[in-house]
Amino acid sequence: MPQRTVTPDDLEKLRQLHTQGLTLTAIAKQLGFAKKTISVHAARIGLRFDRAQTRNATRARSVDLTVRRQELAERMIEEAHWFLDQLHQPFKAYNFGGKDNIYREVQLDHPPVDAQRQIMTSAAIAFDKASKIVDKDTMVGDTNAVDEWLDFAMGNKTP
Repeated sequence: MPQRTVTPDDLEKLRQLHTQGLTLTAIAKQLGFAKKTISVHAARIGLRFDRAQTRNATRARSVDLTVRRQELAERMIEEAHWFLDQLHQPFKAYNFGGKDNIYREVQLDHPPVDAQRQIMTSAAIAFDKASKIVDKDTMVGDTNAVDEWLDFAMGNKTP
């Protein structure tokens, strides 16, 4: 596959994106070139990628991932609650079989013991997974990592 040549228009777009504060990776992705290609051409036209910019982008991504993990943990807790609620709901037991392949069902006031065990296991797994997610984002000192980043982003703290 032939490689695309960097055009003067690409260089101008590179300048614009750099001025907007985009990272090397983001610019390379947007322009459709390898990071090395963008890095070489940026150096040729006198552009540098500040490590602080990369560090800030990394921190922002970390905060985004923390938020997504928390959302996932909340969903897992909701699932655990749903499973536990099933322990107290009517349960339809059914069977298909016999030599005449007959379908039979019976409505029970609550799930039988084996189904209760499966429900409890499912709830426990959901809760355990949620707990592990939350543990990953535990408190750092007196404040949460997200709060620390927000303080930094707002200029209230230095890295």
